Parts: sequence; structure tokens; C-alpha cells
Amino acid sequence: MSIIWLVAILFGLIHPASKLILETGIGLTTFLLAFFIIRLAIAMGYKWMRGGQRSLSPLPLPYLLLLGLSGAIIHFFEFKAIALGTDPHLVTTIMFAYPVWLVLWNIFSPSQCTAKTRQILIGLLFSLGLLTSTWPYLIQGQSWQLSYPMLAGLGICLWIFLANKLRSMGHSSLDISIYFDAASLMILFSLLWPQLRSEWGSFVDWIDTRNTLWLVLFSLGCGLIPNLLMYHASAKISASTIAYVVSLEPIFATAFTLLFFSGIHLNIHTLLGMALILAAHFTRIGLPLQWHKWKYPIKRFYNPKGEFS
Repeated sequence: MSIIWLVAILFGLIHPASKLILETGIGLTTFLLAFFIIRLAIAMGYKWMRGGQRSLSPLPLPYLLLLGLSGAIIHFFEFKAIALGTDPHLVTTIMFAYPVWLVLWNIFSPSQCTAKTRQILIGLLFSLGLLTSTWPYLIQGQSWQLSYPMLAGLGICLWIFLANKLRSMGHSSLDISIYFDAASLMILFSLLWPQLRSEWGSFVDWIDTRNTLWLVLFSLGCGLIPNLLMYHASAKISASTIAYVVSLEPIFATAFTLLFFSGIHLNIHTLLGMALILAAHFTRIGLPLQWHKWKYPIKRFYNPKGEFS
């Protein structure tokens, strides 16, 4: 159980820690590419040291491209929002409303014919949470800046679908992680090549022992390790328990933001929006409710083939 709590804490650290590193002067493009290169190198070294089957299981090209696309979308847009100055805890909160895309799919998909009322309720909770938490930015005309973490959330939905599909096809979690990093790196490298050329000189000046160490620790501690721990925990802990604990990620991100940045303060909009998004998560997972004589157990609401299967 302690493993999944560690996963939630490490995931909650990613946006505050990335802001600290980006504020040292490294460019967004070089930061992104170095992040993936470090993760990929460590993951491949870990696979080799484990012994056993050291070769990757074959992956069809369409899945590889879609996996890379999901990774490029998630990490480019989340770190782009951080680089533009969006508060780290707000980026985490907006991204964590990603199930709104899944709920919309369930509502309008012709194959989903049951529990429409509940899906609509969850969608309204997510939407109201997003609107409330971002309201101060919207009235200041910064809606374009907030669209980046929302697009990252869309990438999370694609990644969840692909990861579940690939695991059902027999691919190991480590292989999926390696394919994810490799394909994302290739896509980002091809798309961001002009920016890389312009940032390379400043990146060479930025590199020193201290900066490199922090970047490696960030890539390992906020990227690779929590992903592998999540896969490991899913084999021992129930999916609903994992979902509940990981749902607390915005709270950890908020705590780290307040700890690291004295100039960032919470407002009532962010707190209320976060509460609504968490309520939507718990409703979607299937938080046991008991009103009068009505009781709704987890198994009625939670689909074991869903997000954390």
C-alpha cells in the first residue's frame, strides 16, 4: 500500500519540480528531449540488468506511432504550460480532469447505452471544476494558456487506452514504457528540430554537474520510477484502491507548490475547483455512498477493465 502512496507523491512533484528546473535557464525543447533520453537510457539499462528476455516484444507500427503521439502531447503541453508561467498546481488540477474526455465519449458513443444520467453528472462535475479553478485566468483573457494542460489531458486518455490494449496483448509494462519514451522522443525530435538548433548553444552553457544531476533525478524520480511502481502496484493492489490514492495527486502538487514557491498563493477558485474535480473522480471510480437506505457498492460503478486495469 505504501508503494501507491509514493507513486501519488512523486507524480504530484512533477510540475513543481519541472518549474524549478526550467527557471534555471534551460530551454523547453532541450529539457523535454533530455527528459526522454535519460528515462529511456535508464529503462533500457534496467531491462538489460534484469536478465531474462532482454529483447523488446514486437510492437505493430500503428501502436508505436500512437504511443509516441500520446507521450509527445502529454509532456510537451504540460511543460509548455509550466514554461509560460502557469502555476504548477493548476496545471496538475486541469490535467487531472482528463476523464471529462472519456465521459464525453461515453455519453455520445452509440455503444454506451447504460448509465447515461450518471455519466452526465460526472461530466458536469468535471466541467464545473475546470471552470471554477480556471475562472481568474479566463476573465484575464488567458484561456489559450489553460488549453495546454487540457490538451495534455487528452493525451493521457489516449495513453490509457493504448497501455490497456497493449497489456491485454501480452506486452510487459517495462516494454510499453520503453516504447513510449523511444517513440515520443523520435516524434518530438523531428517536430522540434529547429528549436533544438536554436537552443543548443545555451544548453551547452547550462550544463554543469549540479544542473545535470537535478535533471537526472527529476527524469528518474518524477518520470520513470513512479510509472514502474504503478505497474508493480497494479499486480498487488486493487484497481479501486490505486484509483483513490492517485486521485490525490493535485493535493500533493499543491503542497509542493506552496513549499517551493513563496510567491504563489492559493485562491478560493482553485480550491473549490479542485474539490469538484476530486468529487468527480470519486464518483467515477465508484465511491461507496449511502443515502438513507440506498447503498451503491464500488463494483456497481467501477469497471475493472477501465483506467487502472
